[in-house]
Amino acid sequence: MAIHHNKESMQREAIKELMEVAEFCVNFDKSQDPHWVGAAGCYGYPGALLLFSIVDSLGSIVEGGGDDVSKHFKVLNNPDWYAYKFESEELKLLEQSYRNKLVHNAHIKAGLKMKPGETPDQVLGRDTVDGEYVLSLVPFLERTRTVVEKFLSEFN
Repeated sequence: MAIHHNKESMQREAIKELMEVAEFCVNFDKSQDPHWVGAAGCYGYPGALLLFSIVDSLGSIVEGGGDDVSKHFKVLNNPDWYAYKFESEELKLLEQSYRNKLVHNAHIKAGLKMKPGETPDQVLGRDTVDGEYVLSLVPFLERTRTVVEKFLSEFN
């Protein structure tokens, strides 16, 4: 962390820091750590929290909207940035259930799931067994990495 004399340089550094720590969280393997005997997966909750913080931050810059967080999440569908094609109900689900509940209540809404996932997985898909939404963190991380790299190169 450095001392910044303008908001833009602070945002660039904060987004870079969030990205690095999100990478650590999503790539961490609990099954290989003696503190997590019998556990599987990654640091999914903090990883998701950091990824959504990046979405929120980039969206506030790219999409504007000031304090209106719902506008920030439009960056996920922006063809120049994340380029997903989420329905408006899915954007609302991501914002309210994955972001807000996770940030403010340390959980996600009942009936929603998260998994580490793999590169070819959809970021937000439906479980083939019960039809519930599932957020896959690895492909979300990979897309976010690309978006952050673009942001850092274009917003000097």
